[in-house]
Amino acid sequence: MLHICSMDIATIPTQDPALSAFLRSVDVMPRTRQAYASSIRLFLQYAQQQPLSPQLVRSWKEHLLERGVSDLSVSSYLSALRSWMAWGVAHGLLAGNVASEVRGPKAQKRYRRQPVNSHAQPILEIAGRDARTSLMVQLMLRAGLRTIELVRANVGDRQTREGRDVLYVQRKGRSSKDGFVVMHPALCAAWDAYIQERGPARPTDPLFVGQRGSKAGQRITTRSIRSITSDVLKEAKVKEPRITAHSLRHTFAIAALRAGVPVADVQLAMGHASIDTTSLYLATEREQQRLQRPAELAITEY
Repeated sequence: MLHICSMDIATIPTQDPALSAFLRSVDVMPRTRQAYASSIRLFLQYAQQQPLSPQLVRSWKEHLLERGVSDLSVSSYLSALRSWMAWGVAHGLLAGNVASEVRGPKAQKRYRRQPVNSHAQPILEIAGRDARTSLMVQLMLRAGLRTIELVRANVGDRQTREGRDVLYVQRKGRSSKDGFVVMHPALCAAWDAYIQERGPARPTDPLFVGQRGSKAGQRITTRSIRSITSDVLKEAKVKEPRITAHSLRHTFAIAALRAGVPVADVQLAMGHASIDTTSLYLATEREQQRLQRPAELAITEY
């Protein structure tokens, strides 16, 4: 069993200075830092007077699963705990990182949001009735952007690089716009139409702003983008619980893979930190191929 050095698990308050120091040290976005804090405090509340050990961490993991916490959430809690304990070891506060010995639950390797490839054309046609909606939808369908990346976009983020139109993007978990997507000619046309309709704007102005009430003129929210996209999906008669605005991003990935684009290139376009994440789209594609060409129904000799 690994024991605490100068930091006793039984006496660590949830507002401990060491915990606060760790949270200040991690190079993550504020929302992620808050999630780290919540995860670690959940563990501290559970640990109480128990000795720190891998068994304690496993017990906490099982406790969370029994309470109905999703596999994905439990894995993220354990990741935060591992990071905190690694920091404690590095600063001489812990004798070892017992959380590193505990694996997260094995989740089913597939995406929860379904792509809408067979409905992409009607979705584009419906969205095309409004310049702003058209650009939003095309940024997700033709460039694979996340809703938060649409929110962060500014008018001046479109530039030319080696003769190609590109859009610089602030990726998820990043603090600067150090990623980019190459713009499809149809996407460029949608951009031009929207900017012309919108009127004069400075390069630093938000690309999308609210149009009604107290939010008029202010940077749009992810909630508004999801709502606008949901209306389009409903009119296209494809809206269901597992089909959301994020499904358009998934549709882009599936379409690129079907077109023969290597997984590594799709990873760059999607802004995934790991190619393993991008590879999950292959599982979605194989599942759809499985339904389209089931081996069980090909048998005719008996």
